[in-house]
Amino acid sequence: MIPVLYPTVEAPWQIPSKNQRDIVYATRYGIGGFWNVLSQWLAVDRENISVPELSHILLNAMTSAQGK
Repeated sequence: MIPVLYPTVEAPWQIPSKNQRDIVYATRYGIGGFWNVLSQWLAVDRENISVPELSHILLNAMTSAQGK
């Protein structure tokens, strides 16, 4: 379902391709990262890191990656 919804959401990490195969791989890549972050946070840090703080950490990581 994510690849179907992909074009309806504007996000800075979206790829410009309209190719469905490219979108499937890009979304799977993003979902894998999200799953790993969520799993780590739930298992280890949910008591120590708030959702806004986690969002800030991830936004900093994405911003740093774009500048390289």
